[in-house]
Amino acid sequence: MAEKNKRVMRYIVPFSFSDVTYEQLCTNLERAPGWEAEAVTERAGDIYRYIYHALECQEGLAVSAGSAWKYTVTEKGSNQICGLALRKDDGEFVYGGLAEAGLYIFRTGIGLFWYEISLERPDLTVQEMISCQSRLKELNRRPSDGRIYRMKKNRMVQVDTQNLLLEKPEGKGEQWVTVCGDKDKPGCRYYVKQSYLSEIPEYHGEGIAYRLIEKTEGKEKVSLKYHSVQQMSLGVWVTEMINVLDCGIQYYPGCKNNQKVRENHHGQPDIVPEEALLFSYFPFQEGDGIDSGEALLDAAWHLNNGYSRNFLMPEGMERQMYQPFKEAYWYAASEGCGCYVRVNRENEQFLQGNMPHRMRTDYFTLYMLLLYQAYSLLHFSEKIEYELSADAGMYLESSEAYSQKLQLIQTEINTFLLKSVHTSVSHVQYQNDVYNYIAEKLRIKEDVKSLTAGVDFLEELQETREEKQRAEKEKKETLQRLREEEKKERREREEARHRQREDDRLSIGVSILSLLTVLSAFSDGIGFLDSVKNAGGFQATLQQGPWYIAIMAVVAAAAIIAVLIFGYSVRRFWKKRKAEDTDHDQKTKEGSQNE
Repeated sequence: MAEKNKRVMRYIVPFSFSDVTYEQLCTNLERAPGWEAEAVTERAGDIYRYIYHALECQEGLAVSAGSAWKYTVTEKGSNQICGLALRKDDGEFVYGGLAEAGLYIFRTGIGLFWYEISLERPDLTVQEMISCQSRLKELNRRPSDGRIYRMKKNRMVQVDTQNLLLEKPEGKGEQWVTVCGDKDKPGCRYYVKQSYLSEIPEYHGEGIAYRLIEKTEGKEKVSLKYHSVQQMSLGVWVTEMINVLDCGIQYYPGCKNNQKVRENHHGQPDIVPEEALLFSYFPFQEGDGIDSGEALLDAAWHLNNGYSRNFLMPEGMERQMYQPFKEAYWYAASEGCGCYVRVNRENEQFLQGNMPHRMRTDYFTLYMLLLYQAYSLLHFSEKIEYELSADAGMYLESSEAYSQKLQLIQTEINTFLLKSVHTSVSHVQYQNDVYNYIAEKLRIKEDVKSLTAGVDFLEELQETREEKQRAEKEKKETLQRLREEEKKERREREEARHRQREDDRLSIGVSILSLLTVLSAFSDGIGFLDSVKNAGGFQATLQQGPWYIAIMAVVAAAAIIAVLIFGYSVRRFWKKRKAEDTDHDQKTKEGSQNE
């Protein structure tokens, strides 16, 4: 088995947050004890710098898609958050600790809480590691299940030599408590009378409470220095760590409220995540039982998914994995992602020297980026399900506010796709291949296509509806304009008709005057004839002088002109009247047809 800390065992709890903005969440973390922003751009690696830049917390700037945070509180005199003890099926403990923890939060409303667990024993078998992964993956078990314990402060007790036994006494009588063996002798146990230990507040019962650190033997007394151990739930611990965000939380892939967790500030019991995603690196050495490619595949499948040996690996798993080189497999699934290798003399320096660091920096960053993409797409799908109607008619008859909501969701999705979905992430082709392999297994491309196709179709429906509304509005405006123009034309015709009536009245007046002139001329003509008769004839009349004749000629000409004007006026009046009646009938007919 690889040396201590060559394994990488990280656990990720995805969640979505609500009731606060991304900026407010950053403020809450800045004020929370033990949390500080992580300078991810300072990591040395081959990933494009702008990828790291997208995870950098930059005050006053909205260019970053999210930010990375690190939990910095450790136990006094230790470089880990706390010590852990895992009880195996045979009752023996595997000791380790919560090595470190961190948090990624993103503007899409997605968060990723992660932590790493280290195990002290380098000689764990494959079966023991599979059992540990299976137990560490499940977060919703009650502390009383007795699987995971938190090691508390050191204690010392004096025990009579005759009361410290290597074998548990048979028969009834005083209860004996198991003190797990020396640090250098993991399989060794001592049995001590309960009376020596029962006064300790953290005591929880036989076989689960103590771990021997140091044994000093005297003549009659044996001094035992030990850890007291407290049962714990990783799910409760995760919930308490995330509660510093002070917002609404929904865990993925699920959550339960089956544990006695303190109430949150809303007065409601906190929910607990059901399980964690796994990010692993396991370098196997000779003698670990991984003596064939099939054995390596089987170990990778169980460790990656957190499955116990009760689950059997299906056939054809080799086709589901990515093998970048001999003796190495990458495996990604919905349950987790990891790299599993067999160490030999040729690859030992790289696989046990450089690779663990690369896994914690470059490859872990890429996996978190892909989880961010996957769960953001899921979050957008939930948002569409919860906020948009399933009634197709709503999209053709919806209000302006509903259209704006759809446009806002589409804008958020397009911004996310523009800023956060990448096809190339590194200067190293091998890292690009790993990135694309994991993305393929998480079905990110298919989810993007499904999500955008649905939203684009709804947007087309909205555009169709808006186009229909614009057409109807234009039609109404056109009809209104035509009605107004027709009213205007009617007014103009009425005004023209009124003016024509005035002209007709004037023409009639002129005609009457002309008629009177004719009558006057006729009367003068009668008088002229009478004068001719009285004068003795026409010849006698001519003898009265040329002026008299001229006057008579003018009167006769005026009479003739008056008759002509009167006739023309009458004809003109009746002709216009007939044309106006015809035009009025035609306009009335056209107006009726338009209406």
